[in-house]
Amino acid sequence: KLSVLEAGMPGRRVVRVMPNTPCLVGEAASGFALGSLANDDDKEIVKKVFGAVGLAVEVKEELLDAVTGVSGSGPAYVFQFIEALSDGGVRAGLPRNIATQLAAQCVKGAAEMVLQTG
Repeated sequence: KLSVLEAGMPGRRVVRVMPNTPCLVGEAASGFALGSLANDDDKEIVKKVFGAVGLAVEVKEELLDAVTGVSGSGPAYVFQFIEALSDGGVRAGLPRNIATQLAAQCVKGAAEMVLQTG
């Protein structure tokens, strides 16, 4: 919690961020909340740093647990879904590499459609 971080660093500007592993490929979905002393310059720095590796959105701190559930843990669920699609392809006769490539591209394409069309 921001209150715990701020108590441990009195007088310091604090920002709490929940990034996710797709930052490794420039496709992160990060949420952040500003501490009580953080200012607009801090906000812009956080948006620039985390925006360089994907999406960075400001939320109220009480929503950071929800951010963790959606985008922090979300990639693990997507990995499982892709693996399940790939397993189905393998069971139907596709080589593993092709099944995984098709499954991953399917998820990537579907995600892009959602981003473009809402």
